[in-house]
Amino acid sequence: LARTKVIKSGAFYECLKLKRISMPYAISIGDGAFRWCISLKSIEIPPAVADIGRDAFHYCTRLEQVVLHEGLGFIGENAFWKCSSLRAIAIPSSVTCISSGA
Repeated sequence: LARTKVIKSGAFYECLKLKRISMPYAISIGDGAFRWCISLKSIEIPPAVADIGRDAFHYCTRLEQVVLHEGLGFIGENAFWKCSSLRAIAIPSSVTCISSGA
């Protein structure tokens, strides 16, 4: 996804073997973009990403690490819901809205 700017809704839904992803130029992560990617272990959200959509990483049960950068403003409803391996996440001060269940 080297030149991809928008990760559309459901783009990687149920990609069960997806372990890692690099998206250095992304600016938006759509609703459910990585939902049910149960093998995904870590992800770094690029600094240009302004919003993470609803259910974006819903049920990524092996997700252990998420790196968020300044510039992120919105985290959608249930964005990290059921990410049972995720123990901590640092929310940048630029985030102005965290929806319920995120």
